[in-house]
Amino acid sequence: MRAGDRHLLQARIAFLSGSVALGDNTGILAARAPAWARRFMVPSADVLALPDWEEKLAAAARELARCDVRLLLGVPSWTLLVLDAVEREADRPIRDVWPSWRGYIHGGMAFGPYAETYRKRVGGGVVFVDTYSATEGGVLAVQNRDDDPSLAVILDRNVYFEFVRADAPDGPRRGIHEVEPYVPYLVYLTTDAGLWSYGMDDVVRFTSVRPPRLLFHGRSHFLLDAFGEHVSQGELERAVGAAAAAHGCEVREFTVLPEYPDARNPSARHAWLVEFVVPPPDLRAFARTIDGSIQGRNHDYRLHRAGDRQLRPPVVRLVRQGAFYDWMKRRGRLGGQHQVPRIVDREAARALLAPNARSVE
Repeated sequence: MRAGDRHLLQARIAFLSGSVALGDNTGILAARAPAWARRFMVPSADVLALPDWEEKLAAAARELARCDVRLLLGVPSWTLLVLDAVEREADRPIRDVWPSWRGYIHGGMAFGPYAETYRKRVGGGVVFVDTYSATEGGVLAVQNRDDDPSLAVILDRNVYFEFVRADAPDGPRRGIHEVEPYVPYLVYLTTDAGLWSYGMDDVVRFTSVRPPRLLFHGRSHFLLDAFGEHVSQGELERAVGAAAAAHGCEVREFTVLPEYPDARNPSARHAWLVEFVVPPPDLRAFARTIDGSIQGRNHDYRLHRAGDRQLRPPVVRLVRQGAFYDWMKRRGRLGGQHQVPRIVDREAARALLAPNARSVE
């Protein structure tokens, strides 16, 4: 911590964790926090123990609206809902509620799709720090450079890492000293808690091998590959982040639906279902930026898009405000331990799209 940031621990650390200390990464972290740290943490233990997420959110907002919060921890998508609730409770913008807010440590999912929303919401003065963590092994890597989004791997926490190339999942396992840069790897962990070569279902890429620095690339089962395009979760998220930054809009949530050829349309396409806080002025341009971002990173997708023969240009469909929240609630998936799936089928898409949703072809 820099000398100028010491005041972070002079007030309150906001952390809306899970409700149980078994099988819940955030719940374990809160329950095992040292006594000195718990003195600074909000909301209170009674609020964190509430099992109903919406009841917990409302109670937390009442406490947080009256605290001098300077450091915030949480999952980006759900933390936005916390900020909304605090602003409603206090009836003023979050920067007026927490004028001394200086740091946000986030993890659990890619920050890129939400980065523009946070920057516009909180203004300057807040440092964003990314982490890569898992219930199975705790915090595994952390962003320790302001000018570099990659994360430094933590090697001294009694966790042994192994990696297998994602494009050859039955291939040999490699130690961290044997990885190659920019190759997608599946992650396996062995820990002193009893895990033995446990597959994490995570995909990472190393930007540096000495010292080891990585970027989280997504979940191996979140691969958009309905037509052989092989687009990873990380590529989807980076494309949305790039489009939001390029067009000055704010994304609340998104997912992608593969649309198959039919009698009217002989080629397939990807339909992006996006809920905006602030929509872009030109949805077609937003879709073109997404398309260009993925083509620039993914050779297979670029080949499928060539000439619009196998894949037509993607379409953006606006999703009504609150639709993703309502959908996750119906599925019993509220709270920071759950993520909106980045790829959905037709049935899920129908549930998300409101009757007045419109698409831009």
